[in-house]
Amino acid sequence: MKWTIRLIICAIASFTLVTALTGCGDKPAVEVSVAPVTPSHSTFAITRLTANLLTRKPTHEMDKPDVLMMINQGDQIAPIQEDGNWTQVQHILTGNIGWLHKSFVQIEQRSKWWSADTDRARRCAEKIYQDKVFMEKNWPIAHVSIEERWNKLVFTTREGQSFDRNQAVECASFGLKQLRFHFPDWKDHQVFLNGSTGTEPFTLVLADDGKPTFL
Repeated sequence: MKWTIRLIICAIASFTLVTALTGCGDKPAVEVSVAPVTPSHSTFAITRLTANLLTRKPTHEMDKPDVLMMINQGDQIAPIQEDGNWTQVQHILTGNIGWLHKSFVQIEQRSKWWSADTDRARRCAEKIYQDKVFMEKNWPIAHVSIEERWNKLVFTTREGQSFDRNQAVECASFGLKQLRFHFPDWKDHQVFLNGSTGTEPFTLVLADDGKPTFL
């Protein structure tokens, strides 16, 4: 009786192992790359909360290609080619290549970090520029730099794009919070935002007292 029970258990274990390896005849698993890539001069952000990265471009409305992975809002992607309403992209973090509907892709110019910053400041400036909250807000910022010598963070808006003053204050407040987080040892923190409300240029200054000043 004991031997019979052992044989049954062994048979069940063997069947379970074979099932796990073969997938019981299901479609083979999509091969996933885990090699990260270096972003180009431009970065791209998903405009929705999540999006399916497909293994191929659908050929008609009822066509349902396999899903390679889910992409979250703010994930960095690099475009490869466009075909109608679909864009082939590469996911920066994983290296996966697949297709997205172009309505999910928002082009953002990548900041060219100021060469005079120290490595630490440049890395922090890049983290701020690529922060999920920063990208969700879609502030018209073209450049982020941190000047350690002056305990200062500088936002520069894109040329020709208007920046509402209330939104500018919100952006500067975000920058001040990040500056305090990355440089907690500084005795004072300053954020400068150079922008324009259309035809009227301004410089917004925000310090640790939290009171915005427009120059």
